[in-house]
Amino acid sequence: MARHTEKDFILPILIMLYENRVECTTEEIKNEISKYITLNEGDLQPYPSRNQNEPGYYQIVGNLISHKNPNLLKYITLIVPDSEKFKKSPKNLWLLNDDGIEYVSSILNEAKKKPEIGPLVEEETVDDIDKKIIDYAKEHNLNSRPITDQKLAKTIIEINNFACQYATYTGKNHKMFNAKDGKPYVEVHHLIPMKASKDFFPRNLDRASNLVCLCPNCHAKLHHGELNERKKMLKLLYDKYIAQLNEEEIYISFDDLFNKYYN
Repeated sequence: MARHTEKDFILPILIMLYENRVECTTEEIKNEISKYITLNEGDLQPYPSRNQNEPGYYQIVGNLISHKNPNLLKYITLIVPDSEKFKKSPKNLWLLNDDGIEYVSSILNEAKKKPEIGPLVEEETVDDIDKKIIDYAKEHNLNSRPITDQKLAKTIIEINNFACQYATYTGKNHKMFNAKDGKPYVEVHHLIPMKASKDFFPRNLDRASNLVCLCPNCHAKLHHGELNERKKMLKLLYDKYIAQLNEEEIYISFDDLFNKYYN
């Protein structure tokens, strides 16, 4: 049976934080989350490259923070204890913020009105943007580029501190300029282009795991630069993102990505 993805754990974690109303460590969440989501055999199987004494879902829960999942981070506050502030990988405390309390409260109140839907965390849900993409795709037979969520793009830019991720990954400083709001101007690039939506339907490609922040120069170079340079850039970004995409059941080899959509 397939493992649950990062997306599947978001609502259970928010409900857990809502019920506790205190800061929780990542370890506490890993240990208690089984009370809020039904884990399957796939979740319990260790990852081959990880600690064989830890179930695989531990890694998924940890990835929600390391992957900076915006669908979770907009509802929680991460607190770094004084004892952890100068560590390379600090152990954060998770706390539901006001938006999170309001969001979970509204969902639980709605669930009480509809007891026939069954256990909340077992319900198959589709994000509003996913529904828009699917409805649009059906209406237009996927002949046009599906719409994208500008709020999601803005969130990704803010989470990445208005930095060019290619520069960050290569350890370089890229020349930037400030936008009208005084913040560095960066653009969001879909690693798997939105024009590929028909090949992944009904999976929505406008998702956090497929969005890369790039400075204008890198963005233009990835689209219009010399062949070998584009391939080098794309390979680095692909290696950084493919695990997240796979966890959300989006699969593509690097050769297919480059040859179908960038060559």
